[in-house]
Formats: sequence, structure tokens, C-alpha cells
Amino acid sequence: MRGYYPVFFDLTELLAVVAGDGPEIAARAEALLDARARVRVVTPRASARVRDLAADERIELRERSFRADDLEGAALAIAAGDDAITVAVRDAATAARVPLSVVDRPQLCDWIHGAVLRRGALVAAISTSGAAPALGVRLRDRLAADLGPEIARFLEIAAGQRPAIAASGLDFAARRRLWYRVIDPALAALREGDDARVHAIFAAELAGALAAARGAA
Repeated sequence: MRGYYPVFFDLTELLAVVAGDGPEIAARAEALLDARARVRVVTPRASARVRDLAADERIELRERSFRADDLEGAALAIAAGDDAITVAVRDAATAARVPLSVVDRPQLCDWIHGAVLRRGALVAAISTSGAAPALGVRLRDRLAADLGPEIARFLEIAAGQRPAIAASGLDFAARRRLWYRVIDPALAALREGDDARVHAIFAAELAGALAAARGAA
């Protein structure tokens, strides 16, 4: 079995190409749009959903057979379809040095998809290294049942608090302790819809950490 190193790649405004045929084309394009990529779809038979995305100007659609120059400027690519399509995209991606994922053909992949859960800025991905993707989906769904909308709201608030904490003068260990102390009570408050209490928790914990740092000096 292959070994994979999990990473999160910032695709914002980078070009990603989805090429080939079949029902996976629209789903893969939408997943890339969720990552804020610019998406080019090359397919000889565009589905209704793919045409809708093109009509809304969310993707660039080239409704024809794949050509090697379709990968020009791409940061990564995804291929789906029969052997003729996927081998053609594989050869072009190798020549252009574009990292490629081929649906249901892990042996042709430079990278593979995981089952992805999004809650605002939270992105969780589960992979079975290509052995049983359905298990990854089941585990993702179980995780989704435990993670409500309070996660996304906490991350919004935390992003606003992070600059003040980073500029506080606290050392790394103290900042880490602060974050761990904040998370559980803040999430509990957000489950009750109490944003104000979350801000108060951050303020109290930061004040306490600064007082402790002064006392230790």
C-alpha cells in the first residue's frame, strides 16, 4: 500500500483543471470551487450541472475532448473517465509537471482525495489511502454529526482575537495554554448562541495570562 503525507494546499485563485467524462466531473469541480480555485472543466459531454456552473461563470468550460494544452497554467488537475481519457491526461500531466489525481485509479495518482468536512474555516479530511474510500465517507459523516455550526462561529471569533494574542508579549507556551483554556468554554457558550460570553472568555484569559507572566517576571 502506498504511503501518503497529508497536506492542505491553498488553491485560492490558482487554476485547477478537471478533465474527462462521467458523473464525478461536476462534484470535483464544485469541491475545487469550495477551495476558491479557478476551475477549468474539459469534457466532451457536459452534464446539466456543469453547464449551470459555466452559465453562472463559476467555471471555464471547454466542451470537447482533452488536449495537452488544457493543462497550461494549472496548479493541479483531476481526471475521470475511461482508460483512453485518463491515460491521455496522465501523460500530459507528467509532461507538464502538473500534480494529477485520477478518480478510482490510485495507481495513476500523484495525490488522492479524502472525504472532506467543512465548518467555516475548519477543513477536516479523512483518507483510507485508496483502500476503501467509502469508509472515509462514513467516518466523515460521523464526525459531521458531532461538529455543529458553533465550530465555524468560534473560528470566526478566534481569527479576530488572534492578532491581539500574538501581539501580547506572551511566549509561545503561554499563548498555547491560553488557547486550550478558551476552546471548551467558548464552544459551550456558542452552542447557547452567546457570542458576548466568548469575547469575555478571551478577554479574561488574556488578562489572566498577562498577570501570570508579570508575576513570574
